[in-house]
Amino acid sequence: MTEVQEVTNSPINVESSPLTDIINGSIAGALGKIIEYPFDTVKVRLQTQGSKVFPTTWSCIKYTYKNEGILKGFFQGISSPIFGASLENATLFVSYNQTSKFLERNFKNISDLNNILISGAVAGSCASFVLTPVELVKCRLQIANLNKNVANNLKDTSISGTIMSILKERGVIGLWQGQSGTFIRESFGGVAWFATYELMKKALRERHGGEENKTWELLLSGASAGVAFNASIFPADTVKSVMQTEHISLKGTILKVLRTQGVAGFYRGLGITLIRAVPANATQFNPTAKANEEQYQNEKLTKETDYYANLAKVRPGFPLPQKDSDDPTGQHKEHYERKSQYEGSGMSVLSRKRGDRLGFLDRRRGNDE
Repeated sequence: MTEVQEVTNSPINVESSPLTDIINGSIAGALGKIIEYPFDTVKVRLQTQGSKVFPTTWSCIKYTYKNEGILKGFFQGISSPIFGASLENATLFVSYNQTSKFLERNFKNISDLNNILISGAVAGSCASFVLTPVELVKCRLQIANLNKNVANNLKDTSISGTIMSILKERGVIGLWQGQSGTFIRESFGGVAWFATYELMKKALRERHGGEENKTWELLLSGASAGVAFNASIFPADTVKSVMQTEHISLKGTILKVLRTQGVAGFYRGLGITLIRAVPANATQFNPTAKANEEQYQNEKLTKETDYYANLAKVRPGFPLPQKDSDDPTGQHKEHYERKSQYEGSGMSVLSRKRGDRLGFLDRRRGNDE
């Protein structure tokens, strides 16, 4: 007897191709970086310059605007993170989705939450290796204008010049200065990021019983994920920034911050970072989420179609989905909670634009006219 495969209802593990993840992740990353970059510049300066240089966030903003202007001050070196953000988010979403699918295939009883936590940690860890060189160049450029005449040497404020300087000083391995701090930030942050996003999205979807999240729900979920990420790992981000601008070890950085600024030193710039996280992460998640939601619905339809095709063979008397009352020609088939008769749980109504793909069920049961 043909086995009827159960149709899953979880959108967490969307069968997306790596190419789709790369494209969606790249677009989302670039958009998010453009929005957040001025905030990030202020954050890095607060983290690395200390309270004697910039006592408050507002003092940093005023100084940057007055002495450097908008483009050379707040957007100094943005080309590097835009390119890097594309690589970072492509890596992040590819590794997340591939890990999630691996867990689904090999660990049948894994819960959705554990799937999210493990996949998020793996994704963040993978992204850290791409992100470290990009953030090293970015951080150097963001404070370059502050250090222009140190030791009578004019600091290079171009991306290519900064990269060549790093290679000359420390070789290729020097591009990964601060990798340990980035790894800690991204691996733990990845858990907070993806878990908050997926759980928020699920909770909002369940409130109205819909199959797809509305746009504002995706934006809110993304914003919440960004706040959770930054709030949970900000001390690690401070350590990473200091490591990359002062070329000291992880332990040395922690001791220096504690010695010079105390515990509060790990949280300088947190306020403006949380403000930037809302629009940046809402924008960053939305393109990827919308694409994944549409792909999920298409794949869910295919699984439902296969389910009813098999069920028609196993149970010849099983009633086909009803006709859409708004479709007088009967060309489209609609699905009205039929799965609940055999699995104890309801299944959503299929949209009419996809319903005609179920028409082959008539032929499979010998009802072809």
